[in-house]
Amino acid sequence: MKGIMARRRKYWRREIDESKVDMGLMAPLSPEALEYSLYVAVMENDYRAIAQMEAEGFIAKGGNPDMWADGKLGEPSGPLLHFAVRHSTLKTVIALLHLGADPFARDASGTLPRDAALERPTGNRMRTVLELWEYKKAPGAIAASSAPVPETVEAGEDAPSHSRQRSGGV
Repeated sequence: MKGIMARRRKYWRREIDESKVDMGLMAPLSPEALEYSLYVAVMENDYRAIAQMEAEGFIAKGGNPDMWADGKLGEPSGPLLHFAVRHSTLKTVIALLHLGADPFARDASGTLPRDAALERPTGNRMRTVLELWEYKKAPGAIAASSAPVPETVEAGEDAPSHSRQRSGGV
């Protein structure tokens, strides 16, 4: 019951603030304040708040879902999606992707979010979701990154023939 009341109070405060902005009594939130509220929502695994930001037009108001965040001790810094992949729930990561976070963004060490997901015990499920999202964004990206490298043909050797061979008794 305590969590429900806290969410209601947060919702009411947001409604009051929006009405003050509409009436001209208060200035709208700056892009930095929007990004900070997104950062806090990811830190608290509050996927509902992230979904609410999407519904309210986070990007249209100047927010950037690919903001840079510092990693915890020993981790590289990178986009907020990387931090969510390493420390948040799958629902939070999906909410960030819906908000517009780039699944192809690399962190300071050059790691993609789907590769960072494997650092977690439940990383296979999160990696699958990220790969599906990448496929939705750019269908050829995963196929190109996971395709086996073809063997090179040495100079002077013929390429193998792929023609159909006949059986002995025509």
